[in-house]
Amino acid sequence: MGHRRAVRPPSESPLSSAHPSPAYRATVPGRETEYQLAVEVSFLTSSVTFGYPGPMTAGVRERARLALRTEIAQAMSILFAERGFDAVTVEEAAGEVGISRATFFRYFGSKEDAVLAAIEASSIDYAAHLEKLPAVEGENAWQLLLRTFQVALGHINEHSERERSRVRMINANVSLRTRMAQRRFAHEDALTPVLAQRIPDPEAARSITVAALAALDLAWRRWADGAEPTIAGSLDHVFAHLEAANSAIPQQH
Repeated sequence: MGHRRAVRPPSESPLSSAHPSPAYRATVPGRETEYQLAVEVSFLTSSVTFGYPGPMTAGVRERARLALRTEIAQAMSILFAERGFDAVTVEEAAGEVGISRATFFRYFGSKEDAVLAAIEASSIDYAAHLEKLPAVEGENAWQLLLRTFQVALGHINEHSERERSRVRMINANVSLRTRMAQRRFAHEDALTPVLAQRIPDPEAARSITVAALAALDLAWRRWADGAEPTIAGSLDHVFAHLEAANSAIPQQH
């Protein structure tokens, strides 16, 4: 029989401890990569792995890698938000979440990449929400997108200081703001054709979508800064102001 080793994962995730269990680093000679991934999967699923689990398919390996990458990204993002993005080095953050600097750079090219990966993991598909929304008589395109955002963000824990601090971290960092602006183009490209099918003037869909996404960004900032107690209230405030701007400007006498 070949070499076998019983491995039991620790009672808590390796990312929650600055000193990972030796089991996390356990390997089988000649099978280090496959075995390591199997151990990582056992942590992520809270299961117990006994001995070498056998060859893993490329699909399983990739899913395990992506799952661990997401867990690291989320832990890093929380840490950066709590302590300040520029105040924490990669080495310090890696030590806090229980990985080495080398492991961090195996998954990410920079701290910005880690934060964006955490955001992507919980990214909201606004276009999918828009497709599912039933029509409301008399509703214009602007109101339709407002309703889309309200529904899509309904699951957000509006009272979470962690969520607020994460938004503030992004707004305070130029490189993160730039990366987030790039993500807005993806939302724009996804929303525009869906909106075009729902409004009388399809040619106006992109202009309306761009303006609505900018309003959404402002609503997030106002909520994170404490100007509004809820995201829904912040959205209502921003969209109402912009809609009111379409009214005629009073003449000065």
